[in-house]
Amino acid sequence: MMFALGVAILVVATGATMASPFAGMLIYWVWVVVRPGEILPGLGGGLPMERIIALTLLASLLLRGKLRPLGEMDQGRAALALLIFLGVNYASVVTAVDRGYAFGFANDFGKVIIFFFCIIALIDDETQLRKALWVYAWAIGWTAASSLWNYEAHPYYRQGIQRATALTETGGDPNALAATLTLSLPILLVLMKAESGRKRLLLIGIMATAVLCTIITGSRIGFILLLLIVVVTAARSAKGAILVPVLTLFLVVGWTAMPAQYQERYKTILPFLADPLHEGKSSEEESAHGRVIGFAVAWQMFTDRPILGVGVGNFPLAWRRPDTPYNYHGYKGWHNPHNLVGKLIGELGLLGVFSFGAYIMAVWRELREAKRTAREADQPMPFLSGLASALSLILVALFVDGLTGHNLYRVDWYVAGALAIVVCRLATQSAPAEMADEFNVPETEVGAAGSLLLEAPGRWGQR
Repeated sequence: MMFALGVAILVVATGATMASPFAGMLIYWVWVVVRPGEILPGLGGGLPMERIIALTLLASLLLRGKLRPLGEMDQGRAALALLIFLGVNYASVVTAVDRGYAFGFANDFGKVIIFFFCIIALIDDETQLRKALWVYAWAIGWTAASSLWNYEAHPYYRQGIQRATALTETGGDPNALAATLTLSLPILLVLMKAESGRKRLLLIGIMATAVLCTIITGSRIGFILLLLIVVVTAARSAKGAILVPVLTLFLVVGWTAMPAQYQERYKTILPFLADPLHEGKSSEEESAHGRVIGFAVAWQMFTDRPILGVGVGNFPLAWRRPDTPYNYHGYKGWHNPHNLVGKLIGELGLLGVFSFGAYIMAVWRELREAKRTAREADQPMPFLSGLASALSLILVALFVDGLTGHNLYRVDWYVAGALAIVVCRLATQSAPAEMADEFNVPETEVGAAGSLLLEAPGRWGQR
């Protein structure tokens, strides 16, 4: 039954993708967020459904001639840096502790890279951009609502409290779920400001559900991200002088109404911030100290293999195996480093640090130029300007999340980067010609390397 259902879904999805690559991109985005194959075990009978949809999407783009040399891309810095980072992932396979596992991990990351270029190639105007973000909003609404149902139907207890989890295994634990929901809020807020009537009410409902679900995950970093995003968004607003005091009052009331088990959980944030190296015996203290242990072991791996680390995805394997020298005070580990820097230096070494850092810097430049263009244009661009600010906040939130989570391969890093390029392109297209000329980038600046990248339809606007 599940096999037949999976085949039917594949037929519809691949057919729609071959007919319209844009529709295929939306289908793949929903698949990445919702992950139906994990909600319905046995769906497709073991067929690699996500990979099939991704390859079909790539084939659809190839058949439509969406490829051109990197040197002809108007905004190639972030794309080139990301391809180099992918190359570092594959290069780390050669020196990995488990080469087979590393190669499979790099291939899975390759699907994310395909999605990155599909977003760039297929979102060609603001209407398509809004459609894509609405599909994302619906997927987040499903994730939040289904997690609330799961909270009631299948109670999950950890660290002495009941914690919300998603229906999926990948990204379904409380911390990952909280990150997924909170990172969506800046985009949902931008959409809400751009809509009115029932659409705005729907988005308010999705955000309220996401906030409630985040709180009952009991995720301390999720709670910090929630506060960060809400406070920064309010302070940035033109009505910040009014919103900040109102928000403060709302937070006080919300804290009072919060169940005691979650209040006690979130109160443990302050002692950890005061003394992050403290190793206590409570479950909360052990959980927090695990981040310190993870970084210590990652540093061992880095000093032993500084160029390419122990191989992509190999941190837990290298730590666990008795024949490797990586341990903490003589004890072998069992999990990931629980911090972004540890994941990066431990698995990919200096080459990973430089290539990932170059990608982030390039994305940040795209967002800065998009905001500048939108701000100086004759015609207001509130949606594009707001989205650029929202994506900047998401990057900051991802770095904060990376303090206690190994989120290097979280898809939000790469979706945010692709959307940053799209926003910059659309803002430049809408700007006066003399402003667009200011952003002109000679083809020689990106070079001839990396000859096959996805082309965005239409002219991107010279920078």
